[in-house]
Amino acid sequence: DPAPAMLDLARTVAGPAAGDRLTLIEGTVSDAPPGPFDAATCILVLGLVADDGSKLALLRATRLRLREGGAFILVDQCIDRSAPALQAARGLGLDARDAADDATVTDLLRESGGQGYDVIVDTVGRPATMETAAALVRPGGRIVVVGYAVGQPVSFPSDRLVLEEVQVVGSRYARRSEMEQAIRLVADGRVTMVIDRELPLSEADAAFATLERGDVVGRLVLRIGQDGTS
Repeated sequence: DPAPAMLDLARTVAGPAAGDRLTLIEGTVSDAPPGPFDAATCILVLGLVADDGSKLALLRATRLRLREGGAFILVDQCIDRSAPALQAARGLGLDARDAADDATVTDLLRESGGQGYDVIVDTVGRPATMETAAALVRPGGRIVVVGYAVGQPVSFPSDRLVLEEVQVVGSRYARRSEMEQAIRLVADGRVTMVIDRELPLSEADAAFATLERGDVVGRLVLRIGQDGTS
């Protein structure tokens, strides 16, 4: 960390029990040892880094210090309308904001210094969420749309696509290798899955109805097989 006060806080929280397992370095990622390291985290940092190429430089410097297949956990901000979803996100350490609050977009833009954000991930894909993404993305930034709603077209100002070179990209989720890596992270206990509830396969209709009402936070699991395992 470049701030001595933050290092002092880390030293206090870790205490003497950390011993040789913890090395505190005053500086940026570029001042860290070359590694390779098994994992890295970037928690509520990018919003504080200048939007002049420094963010990309930070991410590249982190990547160079990771071993092949190493995990990189990036935590920034999350917007949702569901109170249970907000509570679950905050429980995981996310800076979760209420999308139903009219001040949310204004606050986030102010916190970015009025510049907007490099990347917005839209996991819903509805007109309202695209409108929010458009309001938050900076010139030259990218919106990655992962969620979708069948039959609900979304729009984006064409002048921003051309004059500001904003990119809107769709993603079908993940490659097989990425899924395998994600499964390993969960199996190793390095990623926490949010499972709302488990139901037997015989209640599949009720499960889909619950999903359609938006009453699920995270995932809903259907158990299959006579032994009731999922």
